[in-house]
Amino acid sequence: MRFGNADSLSMINSEAISQDRFRQILLEMKRCSLNSSAAVCSLDSLTAMLNKDLLLGLNPIMILNYQYNEIAEFVIDSNLLNIINGKFYDVGERIQTPYKTNQIFLSCPGVSINRDTIARFYLDEKFLFTNTLDSILEIQIDFDDGIGYRTMYFGDTIQITYLALDTFNIKIQVIFENFNGYSQSDFKEAGDGWEDDIFDERHQITATLSYDGLPPASGLFTIN
Repeated sequence: MRFGNADSLSMINSEAISQDRFRQILLEMKRCSLNSSAAVCSLDSLTAMLNKDLLLGLNPIMILNYQYNEIAEFVIDSNLLNIINGKFYDVGERIQTPYKTNQIFLSCPGVSINRDTIARFYLDEKFLFTNTLDSILEIQIDFDDGIGYRTMYFGDTIQITYLALDTFNIKIQVIFENFNGYSQSDFKEAGDGWEDDIFDERHQITATLSYDGLPPASGLFTIN
């Protein structure tokens, strides 16, 4: 299932990542995960965590660092996988893997709009979503307020005052032990309170048709 097109992203992403795109990728990782011991946070759990912090006037920085596999090209022609009754099956004693391992990094604030004169961002490990053992050395964030990159760590909170009602480009770079991850996100300073940004205006949509023997799917949608 393809929700956020994870394969179009990598560890260094020049396009601005929205909060909706972040949640779509998180859902994609959850739906594709075969390892129940490395459970992926559900969107309902993420929403509950965000709402709790937003009511306190805190905007968490979310970070996603995931490895995932996808089926490589030409696996059928190369006899690496078989298709039986429309389903893929592994080929015994194959000489190479039919899977390609990718890694994806994303980061953005929990909400993309601020309705106060001061934006309060913070880092908490509960908003780090990963299935790797990659160690984070430091986190560098440019809030586009003219100061440049600041080094932050989990547990840090920072107040940013934007001097204009405008859209700002927040750049986030995470320094891992063996590589760097880079992401950016648009953030709008609008003034006048947080109320409109609580994630409670979602709409449930349920499909009427089943797919591949599975019951009709349903999902929650927001309209921006």
